[in-house]
Amino acid sequence: MNAKGFTLTEVLVTVALMGAAALAAVGMGELLAKASASGESSQSAQTLATTVRERLKHSDLCTSAMGPASGLNQGSIRRPNLLNGTQSVQVKIPGLQAGSANNDDVLKPGQIFNSYKLTATNVYFDNAVLSESPDTYVAQVMIALTTFSGRQLKPVIAGSVTLHLNGSPGNSSIVECIGTDSKVSSAACTSMGCEWDTSGPVPGCLCDSIHVLCPTGQFPTSISGNNVNCQSLGGSCPAGQYLTGVTLGGSLCASLPP
Repeated sequence: MNAKGFTLTEVLVTVALMGAAALAAVGMGELLAKASASGESSQSAQTLATTVRERLKHSDLCTSAMGPASGLNQGSIRRPNLLNGTQSVQVKIPGLQAGSANNDDVLKPGQIFNSYKLTATNVYFDNAVLSESPDTYVAQVMIALTTFSGRQLKPVIAGSVTLHLNGSPGNSSIVECIGTDSKVSSAACTSMGCEWDTSGPVPGCLCDSIHVLCPTGQFPTSISGNNVNCQSLGGSCPAGQYLTGVTLGGSLCASLPP
């Protein structure tokens, strides 16, 4: 035993335990760093998928992103591949900021995204089924991604679309793409006197005032095609009742107490 009451063996054991604790702390730090990076990569993948989904859900924009106007997917669609989940696709989205110089607007296999630190290894149709006619298919748009460090992420769904094709089974073209939400199309927006804004990845209808849509005293309740359905707010109550509230197209009334 030394002067301070510790044997050499006890000192060596203590030093060894301290070393093991230090190594464990380093290992835990590395695990936490990897977990944080994994979470950030997954979040980036979902953000990219949301950007694409917001574009594809509008039918006219979906067609411009995949159809003839885009210059993409023409004569390159093999229908057997579409049905078995191996058909790649390209999607044009203004403001996507893809590519090595952040100035490319096409989502495609091999495309890089510096801001997300991700590479799209594949963009493809999955779970496709033949729909109303021999030229109509419903499918999901999938994005397979890897991190810049080479880690493969779980593919993300970028939306569901209905595709109208023409051409032979081996070299068809996408001529129309119908998104899941066409309630507010660009045609409907402009017909209401509003501005259809496509300056960014997510389009929108910009109106200065809600009264642009409906006459004074009325409010929009739904949009059918290019027509806006308007209703007045509130009304009156029958004799013997009093007004307790108002709704679109009606009133909330209660009977007077006896």
